[in-house]
Amino acid sequence: MRIDVLIIGGGTTGAGIARDMAMRGASVMLLEKGDFSGGASGGNHGLLHSGARYVVRDQESARECAQECEVLRNIAWHCIEDLGGLFIRLKNDDGNYVDRFEAGCHDSSVPAERLTRKEVLEFEPMLSAQVEEGFQVRDASIDPFQLVLANIQSARALGAIVHNHSPVIEMVREEERIVEVRFKDRRNGQISTIKPELVVNAAGAWSDEVAKMAGCHVDLSKDCGALLVMSGRLVNTLVNRLRPPSDGDIVVPNRTSMVIGTTSRSIQDPRSAKVGDDDVKLLMREAVQMVPKLAECRPIRAYASVRPLVRNQGESRRASRSYQIYEHTDDGLDNFFSIVGGKLTTYRSMAEHLSDLLAGELGTTDPCRTAVEPLVERGEDISDLGLQALPTLQLQRRYGQLPEGMRERAMGTTSARSIACSCEQVTRFELDHFAVKEDVIDLSDLMRRTRAGMGYCQGTGCSIAMLSALGNKGGSPREAMSRFLCDRHRGIAPVLQGDQLRQEMFRADLLKGVYGFSIGEERCR
Repeated sequence: MRIDVLIIGGGTTGAGIARDMAMRGASVMLLEKGDFSGGASGGNHGLLHSGARYVVRDQESARECAQECEVLRNIAWHCIEDLGGLFIRLKNDDGNYVDRFEAGCHDSSVPAERLTRKEVLEFEPMLSAQVEEGFQVRDASIDPFQLVLANIQSARALGAIVHNHSPVIEMVREEERIVEVRFKDRRNGQISTIKPELVVNAAGAWSDEVAKMAGCHVDLSKDCGALLVMSGRLVNTLVNRLRPPSDGDIVVPNRTSMVIGTTSRSIQDPRSAKVGDDDVKLLMREAVQMVPKLAECRPIRAYASVRPLVRNQGESRRASRSYQIYEHTDDGLDNFFSIVGGKLTTYRSMAEHLSDLLAGELGTTDPCRTAVEPLVERGEDISDLGLQALPTLQLQRRYGQLPEGMRERAMGTTSARSIACSCEQVTRFELDHFAVKEDVIDLSDLMRRTRAGMGYCQGTGCSIAMLSALGNKGGSPREAMSRFLCDRHRGIAPVLQGDQLRQEMFRADLLKGVYGFSIGEERCR
């Protein structure tokens, strides 16, 4: 099969490039070895950056974030909660940093309004009494899973071929070109061959491994960050510590919870990323200084993700969050490109930059339109579904417009409109809609598309409904459930103390006593 552009990697950058090139009329294929947004794109804290975090040390990234933050508010409106952000200085923080921050915002054209202590606490009464002053900025929270899926959906509607669970297993190189790429479909074991005109490596923390398959080199640093998910929302504004970026200095309200982020340590293999006890203690110790009541909240889950950073930019905290494109001519190739670094907030502009290069190679003159054409159109009325106010709101926040075919399932029977996941207010018709899709082969895939299983009980109440919707698609139902519960348990294990430990003991007894499923450290190792 011949195509114009083959993209390897199904995170935000890869999905963004697929959409951009499909909009320009190119024939496009995207291959993702796991599920979409399985790496850093889905493992972040869901912060849509105003750019303020980078104004002191990395003004290039600050300007990029400020511009793209406004673009995404328009094109990805359905998965953004426009909460606004606060940068707060506590009593013992360096007062000199405040002036540097204010000057950096001005120089980077990042909007920021200076606030008194009283004004800060009027915005967020649950903040520490140690607050001295702050700044109001244009941060927001974003659902990264829905952002990636919306780009995938748009690319497919324009003719792109997109496969998840399809790792590249070989690249055939003849002189200065990649002439064939082979991949394996994990659904059926079938191996297929693609003959691409151009190949794009957008594999994130795995970009160096993909480059090696092509006989190329990518300078990549891998920075592992741990994050905590806390029950409920004590704040409704994104809270940042007004100091140089460091561990545990961000609290992001996102959907039904809060995410505390993040730590930073170098790592060699992204497959070894995990959260340790020290990570949990550090994040809690730092975040409680900003929001003291967090000490009384229950941590639901911990997770780790690996940031792919451009190498030779200093240690991880000081490294630029900008990006780099490799054309690999120094490696003797003229149709292979890699893109490394960047942020979720800047994915679209990164995709535009690389797509401009690809279009030039293909002789395509169509301009980029991704900054002006929304991923999801506004205006669909779903009041006729007969749902209560909360599930209706959550349905709109997840999809904006209902995916094609979902309305028909919703209108089928009364039971289809029942709530399958009470934590996230996910309906049965959502599960049924996605369970039959080719992309969904297990319960975790179903979770990423609907948020069922992401809530307070981590799948205890909804996993049976999810399994029922999936049927035998994921193989043995018992094995499918075991894999899902073990995945949830690995996220819960680092925070097993106090109320969460008691909750997990109850959860384990319930799953074993009622459903016959056993979870625990030995089983899930």
